[in-house]
Amino acid sequence: MRERIKGHFVELQQRSERWRGDPDVTKAERRADQAERDAAEAVDFAVIALDGALEAVVAAVLARADADELAMSSRRAGPAQPPTATCAWPLRRRQDVPPPR
Repeated sequence: MRERIKGHFVELQQRSERWRGDPDVTKAERRADQAERDAAEAVDFAVIALDGALEAVVAAVLARADADELAMSSRRAGPAQPPTATCAWPLRRRQDVPPPR
């Protein structure tokens, strides 16, 4: 996915380089207007995606807490087991995420 996004940015840069040589003001205005609309749409999409991701994280945390609580209180579980706190994907702290290039 990162490679696809990276390729998309390279394509945008190349397109921008081609357009810089075009002296037509009307075309430049139209391209700028469209680019601004595209950017606003992309931001809206990102906000929706982040909201969904946050909901998924909260649901995962709550589900894990419920499962751990049930495991601790279940008679069938045998000796009490400590909470597992495992996750199918690693949570990364902000400082662990490399800066964008």
